[in-house]
Amino acid sequence: MQGSTRLLTLVGPAGVGKTRLGLRLAAEVSEAYRDGVWFVNLTSVTDPSMLAHTVAQVMGARGEPGQSPLEALVQRLRGRHLLLVFDNCEHLLSACARFVGSLLGACPQVHVVAISREPLDTVGDTIWRVPPLSLPTDRTEVAASEAVQLFAVRARAKDERFSVTGANSAEIGAICRQVDGLPLALELVAARVGNTTNPKSVPLPFRWPSSATRGRTGPPRKRTPVRRGAHLLRRSPVGRSRCSGTRSAGCRIAGGGRGSQSARALSVAGPGSRGCARTPGSGR
Repeated sequence: MQGSTRLLTLVGPAGVGKTRLGLRLAAEVSEAYRDGVWFVNLTSVTDPSMLAHTVAQVMGARGEPGQSPLEALVQRLRGRHLLLVFDNCEHLLSACARFVGSLLGACPQVHVVAISREPLDTVGDTIWRVPPLSLPTDRTEVAASEAVQLFAVRARAKDERFSVTGANSAEIGAICRQVDGLPLALELVAARVGNTTNPKSVPLPFRWPSSATRGRTGPPRKRTPVRRGAHLLRRSPVGRSRCSGTRSAGCRIAGGGRGSQSARALSVAGPGSRGCARTPGSGR
């Protein structure tokens, strides 16, 4: 968030790591925002008309009788210097585009990071497409692949004896290519390695959609293969540490330089971690 960029959208398929990247970015720039950094998860917002209401609740903008949620929010944020991180915007694209445009137009010191599977397609939007992890191209490059390295780390967390060897490198490379190098999918598969050093014997827990078939999705509550995969991750040892905790739609993750450590902790733990619940000076 530098120069004239006030709206940045992180775009990519499910499981590519958009949320973690957005939180890491928030941690890195948090000291620059006098009034803090706020995270708002839009997953549960299925009615576009409730978007402004949800954000206003997170920001504590109660407003006056007769005011709309957007008017109350603008009244609270006008003159404040802060960063808003909106996660899971893809099922509210048009509503998010209108809402963010109105908010940025009325609040000149507010910046926004939107996290979505598709661009908001609004004026002033800077789009950053989040790439998957690099894939092995042949047997000699398997160990250098980012996808293989993540798989190995997660598998060793399950079984410290696990290692990438000449005997299993082809199978590991095939798994990484099958899930397109998506970190979430790799964590899911690696968590199932268990006590075996032969990944070929580990069935994939779901059929991950190929990059050619991924597109705009319906409401995120729909149990798609990706949603089932996320459910499996929450039940796995890898996922439980990241997905437990507050059910709130959002929270303050850093406060004007004083809370940058909390933002960095959240960028590692994930948006559902307990570190999201309270931050010095946040009142939450």
